[in-house]
Amino acid sequence: MTNKEKLRRILADPILWIETFVNIVDKRGKVVPFKFNPQQKYIMKNKEKFNICLKSRQLGITSVALAYSLYLAITKPNSVCMIMAYSLDSVNNIFEKLKQMYSDLPDCVRLETIANNRKELKFVNNSRIIVCTCGSKDNARGATLSFVHLSEVAFMNEYLDKQLTAIEQALVPDGCMILESTANGLNRFSELWSQTVSGEKPLWKPFFFSWVQDKRMFADEYKEFINIGSITGMEGSAYGVDYPTAKSALMNGFTKSLAQVGAPHGIRAVCISPGPVLTRAAMASMKTLLGRAAEPQEIIDLCLFVASDKGRFINGENIMIDGGRNAMGRG
Repeated sequence: MTNKEKLRRILADPILWIETFVNIVDKRGKVVPFKFNPQQKYIMKNKEKFNICLKSRQLGITSVALAYSLYLAITKPNSVCMIMAYSLDSVNNIFEKLKQMYSDLPDCVRLETIANNRKELKFVNNSRIIVCTCGSKDNARGATLSFVHLSEVAFMNEYLDKQLTAIEQALVPDGCMILESTANGLNRFSELWSQTVSGEKPLWKPFFFSWVQDKRMFADEYKEFINIGSITGMEGSAYGVDYPTAKSALMNGFTKSLAQVGAPHGIRAVCISPGPVLTRAAMASMKTLLGRAAEPQEIIDLCLFVASDKGRFINGENIMIDGGRNAMGRG
């Protein structure tokens, strides 16, 4: 394959273009080549015109939207890309990331800009990348949009529907829009997500990425999950049903399910459930077979053991550390 043929292939493939030319600052603050994680690659390969993505934090969906915007703006003249965020601080952070990606492009592909301010990059080929907030101003007015990415939609305000209507009208026939967010309770984004997965919005394509799916992004952070249960999850309580119910679910179904889902990714899940612990005076009067409550350090020591290499074969278990209280008769 000649160099000309290689270049033609790179220009035709946004994933290949991004991995060849774009750099990004990683979570350690180092500038590294942009390498797609599985979620980024999946949404790039399977996106349609209207897309909605419910995801966990820090999967890099906004980062890939910025890199894709650069690809479109530089390789396709007269393209207009828009990145919309929910707050001014978020806009500033996103625009700084965009400028870093642009400035780190090699000279052979870094197209000259004629505007690089007011949260907009405008290029000599008449392409633009706009970063803006979701506010009362109609950001899509007068624009013909090739690509639009809305970041953290679940946190956007009452102007969201107005912006969506304007953007849909401004989107070119072969354009693409992605609504992306982490969960934030019940709101307009949760309504749109529910309507999409139920088939009420057939034109929209849903993408769901849970945090446990991405081993690569969090490999150094999450190798073990230690949940903290309670003896109350076993005994119940006469003072209310919410706390013991939540602890019982955490100690059993949640920990076991988390262990099963995480196992293919090398992630363990264990629940440690203390009995009485001397964190407040009332705990000292609770009965155990050993005749005392636990010292806080005893709970810490067990957590450290489970998280260490010596505990690496423990998975999906609820471990009681209660001085034998659960074994006591209640008669």
